[in-house]
Amino acid sequence: MHNDSQLTWKDGQPYSTIFEDIYFSQDHGMQETEYVFLQQNQLEQRWQHLDKTHFTIIETGFGTGLNFLSSCQLWLKTSQAHQRLHFISCEQYPLSLAQMQQAHALWPELADISAALLEQYAYLGQGFHRFHLFHQRISLTLFIGDVMEMMKQLHSYADAWLLDGFAPAKNPTMWQREMFDWMARHSQANTTFATFTAAGEVKRGLQNAGFVVNKIAGFGKKREMLSGHFSADTIKARPTASLTKSQSAIVLGAGVSGLTSAHALAKRGWQCTVIEQHHDIAQEASGNPVAVLYPKPNDGDNPLNQIAITSYQYSLAWLQQLHLSPQDCNFCGILQLAENDAEAKRFESIAKKLPTLTRWVSAEQATEIAGVKIHQPALYYPDSGWIRPQQLCRRLAQDTGIDFQFHQYALRIEQIDLGWRVWDGTRIVGEAEVLILANAYHIADFTHTQHCELTPVSGQISFLPSSPQLEKLTCVVCADAYLTPNIDQYHSLGATFEPFQTDISVTEEAHRQNLESLKNILPEMDTSEFNTKNLQGRSAIRSCSFDYLPFVGAVIDTQNMPSQTAFLRDKSLLPPLLRGLYIHAGHGAKGLLQAPLCAEILACQINAEPMPVGLDLLAALNPNRQLLKKLGLKAIKQQYQDPLLSNVQSR
Repeated sequence: MHNDSQLTWKDGQPYSTIFEDIYFSQDHGMQETEYVFLQQNQLEQRWQHLDKTHFTIIETGFGTGLNFLSSCQLWLKTSQAHQRLHFISCEQYPLSLAQMQQAHALWPELADISAALLEQYAYLGQGFHRFHLFHQRISLTLFIGDVMEMMKQLHSYADAWLLDGFAPAKNPTMWQREMFDWMARHSQANTTFATFTAAGEVKRGLQNAGFVVNKIAGFGKKREMLSGHFSADTIKARPTASLTKSQSAIVLGAGVSGLTSAHALAKRGWQCTVIEQHHDIAQEASGNPVAVLYPKPNDGDNPLNQIAITSYQYSLAWLQQLHLSPQDCNFCGILQLAENDAEAKRFESIAKKLPTLTRWVSAEQATEIAGVKIHQPALYYPDSGWIRPQQLCRRLAQDTGIDFQFHQYALRIEQIDLGWRVWDGTRIVGEAEVLILANAYHIADFTHTQHCELTPVSGQISFLPSSPQLEKLTCVVCADAYLTPNIDQYHSLGATFEPFQTDISVTEEAHRQNLESLKNILPEMDTSEFNTKNLQGRSAIRSCSFDYLPFVGAVIDTQNMPSQTAFLRDKSLLPPLLRGLYIHAGHGAKGLLQAPLCAEILACQINAEPMPVGLDLLAALNPNRQLLKKLGLKAIKQQYQDPLLSNVQSR
């Protein structure tokens, strides 16, 4: 994806060989950014008097990230600690990490902000990326691809536009009427814009879209530039958050799904109560001693592949910021073995598409990486590895703003005036403005969510005592099962996959299945040394959806839905939502991989913030999609995942 030939250096300044133009002023790059974008959008004054929890900037060309770094510097100096800056930007030709480091060296005064960005920047690939900086006071959503493609997927209202990118004469495809019209649809009454250009077609395009445009003095030797605001006369009613100011939430379930959800809200100042039927956190599938961060991309343009890659990129950066101990998180690498020639070709194709995340390696190279004899070529994930999910959950549970109620059974939920009430039989165990169901396949136990069915799936892991041969293994190796290196004198092997099974007894048969899978990983391994009667193991229940995608988002009010014929007759109709009721469940065996990103999606939807993924993927994760599919309302399913649709929420 990175192309080192797209950038060269002239007189110590970066220069695009694609657009034959400089990235910023050769004399005073930072001063140009401050004058053109920060001052003309009145950001310092607006942030000093900001009366809301977040502020959104949308930029049309990320480049070296100078606008972002300068905005961050001003935000940290000006805003209040509880407020969050969302900076959304697009870049079709991203610079490599080395190029970014070289460019950022020009601004030593931004070194701390640069370091916070660049420690996450290495994992870039096509599509959306969400990075958090400075304890989540700042979130960067970076779209790698064409700005016109971003426009089709992004839904957010801008508070300020930074129209940066190479000049219209150099990059005419970006400065189109379609972009100006899209800006208008995503602006509010106080939305401002600024751009270095004063080109007539840009001025007219903005004016025709409903912006008030001022031509003012440009920076330095540039004579003129444009700035202005969106005209209030052209603004239709915008959706606004329908939640109260209490910011209280109940989360059902203290596993990875529940605790990542509580963590994401707590970081935004919410008070969360986690209700758990067991005596402690992470007692079911999240209580397995070891899990692997294993994306398993399928090389297709489909939601399963999109969430695999996007979740993996997000989790790599997210886990770094948690600072788990080496005993609880080890990025030793993962080898995904090719089972046949067709899979080998597919893996090679994936490696070419994801060069920052994966490498295609031969059997000989895989052997050198693993420390044991590997007979197949493999897809190698050098930055991945294993994690103790229970310790991850404990780390998340330490966040200020998260309380627990153990030994509590949520048998009934009830909507009340200010939110939701949870009952344990005849006793109320909690009330809050927002209720998140993260209790696996039990989400369908409630009247409001009967249409959100998940399948229970049992899975057993076998713990193999270390041996001279297994001791040499230095990374995780996966085929139809995974095998970990030595962790506390045992190697985790598994897991079996038994749909519709809820028995968590550890069985010899499941041990035998795992040992058969071991032969595909290490054919020379003599599995007879492991007596299935004596092997230790652990069995747990996971939950899967009908299409193997998780359920994430708000719940439809099925009691107040218009008829199917009404939907088909009026294409503008959208299903009403139950205000304050959300689902986060159905990860199957991929909870560790997907839950952090899905929790971020949920927190953004609850807080009416910009989403970290595109609208197509949001629609694919819609927890109501099975019902909508049964009703034949596919078009509505595609429309319905607007994060700001509070105007269709019912009581």
